[in-house]
Amino acid sequence: MNTTPNAAGHDFPHPPYIKVWAALALFTGIEYAYAYLARDFFGMLVIGLLFWAAFKAGLVGWFFMHLKFEGSWVYLLIIPACLLATILVIALYPDQAYKPEEFEPDRGEQSWQAPGSSALPLAAAPHGRAQG
Repeated sequence: MNTTPNAAGHDFPHPPYIKVWAALALFTGIEYAYAYLARDFFGMLVIGLLFWAAFKAGLVGWFFMHLKFEGSWVYLLIIPACLLATILVIALYPDQAYKPEEFEPDRGEQSWQAPGSSALPLAAAPHGRAQG
């Protein structure tokens, strides 16, 4: 355990922030290489990237958010967070699952033009007025 003495000579634990940052940088490089190698296998890519993301998030929480010093009660907060995330995903699923196959964006307001007219549609005309 790394310790740093203070002015009174007492030893206090010295957090390994630089080591954790270096590990996160290394794991980000590994994650990038993994994404490059597994780019043709979508399922394996997603599962692997989720694993690396969860592992790195755990390191950040454990060291930078000081969760290693918390009591075991803090782990009970994970249950409502996961439950809420699941509810939100389930609530948004119908929007994604039932969208039209061929979605055409709104083209804006179009004006009627007489055959042979060179007027621009209202949406394309400057200041909303047709030119003619």
